Amino acid sequence: MQFSLPWIQVANGACDALVHCMECYFHGTNQEMTLAYLEAVQKTLIKTADLIQASREDYDARANFCYATTLALNGMQGVGIAGDWATHFLEHALSVLLPDCAHGSGLAIILPAWILEIGVKHNPATIKRWAREIWNCDSVEAAVE
Repeated sequence: MQFSLPWIQVANGACDALVHCMECYFHGTNQEMTLAYLEAVQKTLIKTADLIQASREDYDARANFCYATTLALNGMQGVGIAGDWATHFLEHALSVLLPDCAHGSGLAIILPAWILEIGVKHNPATIKRWAREIWNCDSVEAAVE
């Protein structure tokens, strides 16, 4: 079944799973195990989505992608951290107004603005860690790009 999904749906799934991770991660402070778990899941989602885009028939990439999305969505991503789910709530409202906008696409539009306008003020140390650990960037702005 995974092989029948168009690339855009894989990308939308990746965006949703990444945001599930980020909405908890960005509120973490000293929950090292959960933060490390979320970093691993995010890195796996990004890597496997890139592999799937490059080769739609890559079974191992799809299997690891499915496993990572499960880990992003099963509730473990928030152990010890209360995420705010603001971007999800905003996206649900956006999808009502624009029913042709897929959930993952809407999240991909909203999250960068949330990071730059709210996240960097709310929890700057963790947001900077995310930029460094996930995107290998020295600044949050570069990571968001």
